[in-house]
Amino acid sequence: RDSINPTVIALVGPTGVGKTTTIAKLATKYRFQQGRSIALITADTYRVAAVDQLQQYANLFDSTLEIAGTVEQMKEAITMCRSVDIVLIDTAGRSVSDSNRIQETADILQMAQPDEVHLVLSATTSMPATKMAAKGFEPMRYDRIIVTKLDEVITPSEMVSTLCSMDKPMSWFTDGQDISAHLDLARPSKLVESIWR
Repeated sequence: RDSINPTVIALVGPTGVGKTTTIAKLATKYRFQQGRSIALITADTYRVAAVDQLQQYANLFDSTLEIAGTVEQMKEAITMCRSVDIVLIDTAGRSVSDSNRIQETADILQMAQPDEVHLVLSATTSMPATKMAAKGFEPMRYDRIIVTKLDEVITPSEMVSTLCSMDKPMSWFTDGQDISAHLDLARPSKLVESIWR
């Protein structure tokens, strides 16, 4: 990747795990805490509310929002975002059983050639459902995992067991709705502590 091009970070995962909120948390970190320029792209053209929510975030971060519901639109969107430091891509939540839609999103995402693809999993999800998501989203070529909603589980032992069985590194934990906080680098010790607390 050319050094003048932005770092492209995409979030993928099932419906309702908190991808859009996590995008906002990452944007806060990169824009306000690190002073880097960002752009947002959404491949979620299915939920009008998702586009509206991201547009509000884009306004907050003084960044642009591009909408990319097709491979061609993603190609254009990435071209439009060439001048920023970080591009954050939100994708539509998909049912694990809907392999056609997952593949469709994977094709759109591939056009962006992301540097990082994070599978977003909720700590509140059961072990079987988490394992199904890990398998079902393999076409997205994710290379790391974000665990959300740690504040909503009493003991995340199921999540720990599942993560141990996956051979992908964890990148971030989230534990709350506040986009200016509640985002931590994923430290396994934090998960372990939460089991014994």
